[in-house]
Amino acid sequence: MPGSERTLKNISIFIAAIAQAETVTVYEGLPHQSFDQDAYAIEVKRADLVWLEEFPFYAKPLEIPEAEKKTLTAIAGRATAHVPFGGYKLCGGYHPDYAVVWTGRDGKKSGSLICFGCHEWKNFTPAGRLYEDLEKTAYDELRAILLKYAEQRPQRKAQ
Repeated sequence: MPGSERTLKNISIFIAAIAQAETVTVYEGLPHQSFDQDAYAIEVKRADLVWLEEFPFYAKPLEIPEAEKKTLTAIAGRATAHVPFGGYKLCGGYHPDYAVVWTGRDGKKSGSLICFGCHEWKNFTPAGRLYEDLEKTAYDELRAILLKYAEQRPQRKAQ
């Protein structure tokens, strides 16, 4: 993993930033760049994308109830949900399925780019970023919330 993925040395900086956030926005990721290459090649050319940490997401935020946004914040805010990166997985490459972005009163953004295939997430703040594994309970909780809102990504074609 490149050193640029570990510039945030202490996850408590991320946790403090999201605790102070005023808004929570959730974006859906594009099809997988390895498993759905044809769909990805089409979708990545769309004009209505937002790019976060060099990854594309559909620009239209998902409509998630405030109560579930609070739950997402609570999950990401648990220190135990953040597990040191244990090495690359044989999952076709990191691909963020969802991005959760917290915006503070000062307009600064922090976020989590969540990959369900790898069980990993890339957490970032203006102070840096930290690439980590997801603790199992946090992984299960995030999946239970976020997968209900998959609405923009084309369905995978049967192989």
